[in-house]
Amino acid sequence: MITITALEQRLLPDAIELMRDTWKDTCSGYLSSDVVEKVSAVWHDQNLLNKQMMNPDVKFLAAWEGDSLAGVSTVVNRGDGSVVIGRFYVRPSRQGRGVGKKLYEKAASVFPGTSRIHVEVDEGNRKGVLFLEKLGFSVTGSRTEYLENVPVKVLILEKGE
Repeated sequence: MITITALEQRLLPDAIELMRDTWKDTCSGYLSSDVVEKVSAVWHDQNLLNKQMMNPDVKFLAAWEGDSLAGVSTVVNRGDGSVVIGRFYVRPSRQGRGVGKKLYEKAASVFPGTSRIHVEVDEGNRKGVLFLEKLGFSVTGSRTEYLENVPVKVLILEKGE
């Protein structure tokens, strides 16, 4: 059974491990291992995440399969009826089992009155792009982000609720 809860501060180290492992699994096919490690060190830094967890406009969610942490997401309230799903990680061994869908459903409803959801994903993350499109997201734009001086095309997707 899949359940979604708020991520407890004490479980942040476990969530960081999940994020790093999932990031590595997802991006190793199109980014060098050096870039993957350096970006992960910044994006999944415990001090940064601790600080974000203290912000009332940021919610950290945990997806559980039984007593095993299967996924993690962060949702940022923009204050205008829209939210940004800033992180969305499902452990590779748990993908394709409904964890992502349940995690998304909770992310979409964690801030009352949400009418629009914004997410960005690397174009090279085809599995992620297809998953978001299956959920009803549409590409509304793109931009180039430089990860350790490597250009990565980032797709901007949105969905109205």
